[in-house]
Amino acid sequence: LARGHLTQRDLAERLSIEEPTLARLLTRLESEGWIKRENSRHDRRCKTVHLERKSSQLLQQIEGTARDLRRELLETISPRDLQTCLQVLAEIRQKAAHAAAHSATGNGLARKRKK
Repeated sequence: LARGHLTQRDLAERLSIEEPTLARLLTRLESEGWIKRENSRHDRRCKTVHLERKSSQLLQQIEGTARDLRRELLETISPRDLQTCLQVLAEIRQKAAHAAAHSATGNGLARKRKK
């Protein structure tokens, strides 16, 4: 979002939250002047989300702090160990998404273990 704009649907997907939940959050952020929503030029059914100036300024501060913290936390971890960790986390995320997608149908991972 900081490098352009996303549709509400894309943003909800990236954040792994439901669109109605995101819509409520965006309404609050918009009323406080952090973001603005506009009708998509390509699809009238979609709204795009854009950061306002004060969000961009705050985001720069957050990114600097996050960069410093990341450097401090990871300085003693080898690149190989870090890569392994990222691969494991990606696999867990994928399995969690799969389980969530199938939980409504009763075909989730927890149900398979009970059999």
